[in-house]
Amino acid sequence: MCSLIVPSRCERDPGRSKYGRAQQANHNSSRIQPALRIALAANHRSRKFWRGSRMAKKNGDDGLKWTTECLACVATYKILEAEEFMDEFEDADYPFPEGKKLKMKQLWFYPQTTTSDAILTLLASQRARDFLGYLVDVYGVKKKNKEEESSAIVNRLAAIFKDADKTLLDLAQEVEASVRFPGN
Repeated sequence: MCSLIVPSRCERDPGRSKYGRAQQANHNSSRIQPALRIALAANHRSRKFWRGSRMAKKNGDDGLKWTTECLACVATYKILEAEEFMDEFEDADYPFPEGKKLKMKQLWFYPQTTTSDAILTLLASQRARDFLGYLVDVYGVKKKNKEEESSAIVNRLAAIFKDADKTLLDLAQEVEASVRFPGN
């Protein structure tokens, strides 16, 4: 009689653990896979639209100018819009040029049925942490002021997310003031 030895799942598929979960390499660079970055970039009109330029343009006394050349503006728009990230609105409803006028109360996370300050604070702080996490993962940003704690940046972003009348332009201005994009 011949006995058949069946290899365990780990031996059959070295990319899986014995519990059936996919094993992931321990990369320090990013949680977003490079293939996803490339697919997202190809999904838009041009690579320039996805990455923006290295320098943000100032618009006189108005602060930051909302343009595809400003990396803070592009990053803010793409992270909030993309299905793979926060998916807070549809680009068909708010194309990039109109995105600067989009208010926080128009985003899908913002509650329409309550005005409870505690709920708004909780939701805004969670959205701010997620937003900053995606900025770090996708764009590789660093703090401009190394002595500043990350929680201070999160708190400033959360204050913007909590304020119903703040816009994406306000959020992009805070991004530009708080973080440094690679190459800048």
